[in-house]
Amino acid sequence: MNHFLFCLLLIFSMVVQAAQASQWTVDLARSEITFVAIADNAPFEGEFKQFRARLQFNEAEQTKSQLRISIDLASIDTQSEDGDALLIGSDFFNTRQWPEASFSSESIEKETDGLYLCIGDLTIRNIYQKVRVVFSFQKQMQADNPVIVLQGTLHIDRLDFDVGLGDWINTDWVANEVEINFT
Repeated sequence: MNHFLFCLLLIFSMVVQAAQASQWTVDLARSEITFVAIADNAPFEGEFKQFRARLQFNEAEQTKSQLRISIDLASIDTQSEDGDALLIGSDFFNTRQWPEASFSSESIEKETDGLYLCIGDLTIRNIYQKVRVVFSFQKQMQADNPVIVLQGTLHIDRLDFDVGLGDWINTDWVANEVEINFT
């Protein structure tokens, strides 16, 4: 079962509250970053308990929008202490050398009504990869405060970031592709 743990699937659920016209603050109590990995043909899920995120979003002028996320990789929780220890170790995230993963957007563009394409750099183990994330943007009112909810999906290949080295590099046992969802 520990073999399911190495894959990274960032599913982050961001509910953000308005601070200014285009500056939004992430409500960490209602947001989450989770992942799903496939090992031995079965899914394995976990989440990262500590992260920071900042969103500047201008619905009228997306070119002025920006998303930045930083994840404390040692905050991983897979409901297995052994699995968590394996994932923060040198074959996977190696949190002693690289304690954080990050995402920084380069551009955000409207695709269709309510859907946006975000292109940016995902960094894991000090390896940068350009990624594309499609997300939806919804405005809501919660306790008389305007909030937005972002939902989307991203697919990455773990080996592009050297996640799962040594005995874990074989994709017959652990799938290379990881799906990242945020809601």
